[in-house]
Order: sequence, then C-alpha cells, then structure tokens
Amino acid sequence: MTLPPWAKEFSLAVIFASWSASLLFATHQTWTDSQTVEAPKLKRLAASGLAALLIQYLLGAISRNYHAGLACPNFPSCAEGVFPFSFESTLAFAHRWWGVLMLGLFIHFSIAALKSAPELFRSARRASGLAVAQVFLGVGVVMTQLHPDSRLCHVAIGYALWGITLYILARTGGFRQILARPI
Repeated sequence: MTLPPWAKEFSLAVIFASWSASLLFATHQTWTDSQTVEAPKLKRLAASGLAALLIQYLLGAISRNYHAGLACPNFPSCAEGVFPFSFESTLAFAHRWWGVLMLGLFIHFSIAALKSAPELFRSARRASGLAVAQVFLGVGVVMTQLHPDSRLCHVAIGYALWGITLYILARTGGFRQILARPI
C-alpha cells in the first residue's frame, strides 16, 4: 500500500516544521537580546526568502510525489518546446524557474547584509552561495536523470539554505516574540 501524494506532502511538512522549530529553539540561547541585529530590510528579505523557499520546497515535493522530475528532461527548455504542456511538466518547469528567480533574492540578501548588518554578512553570503549551488545541483539532477546521489545533495543543500535563512531571520529579531515566551 502506498500513501497518496497529499499524505506524503503533509508528513513532509510536519517533519520540516519540527526540524525548523528544533533549530530555532536550539540556537536561540546562543545570543542575547543585545546581540540581536537591528536590520529591518534584512529581516524582510529573510522572511521573503523563507516564504519563497517554502513555495520552492512545496513545488519540489509535489513534483517528486507526482513523479514529474523528468517531465522536463532538458535544460533550460522543457522537452521539445520552451513551455510545458502537461501537469507534470508544468510542475517541473515551475520548480526549476522559481529556483532560478530566487537567485536574485539571495544575492540581494547578501548585498543588504553587507550594507546593514556586517555581522551577518558571512551567513548571508553562505546563503547566496548555497542558492547558487542549489540551481547547479538542480540542473545536475535533471542531467543525471534523477540519480539518487545528486537528488540527495540537492535536498541536503536545500535544508542547509533553509537553516541559514531561518538563523538570519531569528538573529534580526524575526522570532523575538515567540522565543521570548517561557517553555
């Protein structure tokens, strides 16, 4: 018996939320309020980055669960034409190009950190580097015909990108009200 795609996506979302909450609660004691960086633009960009990553992960999970990974077997186009024509190829195409569009967000993220929060620049630069690696790994996943090792690296880098972005949002005070409550 196999689970329906929605059940797989729901369980992935629960695991992802649990991992994120664990990461936040494990790291929130490593700095005091005096170490929280006041950088409203970086805070907005980190929140936007997390929202964009959430959309990207959802597109990736749906593509995986509907076996749409090779519905667009070429890069940068999709099959014989430029635009997809089936549900599966639309999923793969959207996942691919949403990731490419997010590169601009993460590059802007690094520039904003350099200008407004130099103490977080290294972390933001790492996030940008991971975003670039994600795009190249995504292309590699397609070119290797979904080889398990390339898919594993792609997913692992995605989790690392989420973790760094979450860390920067927390350091800029994005979760101050949540983390200030006693457990």
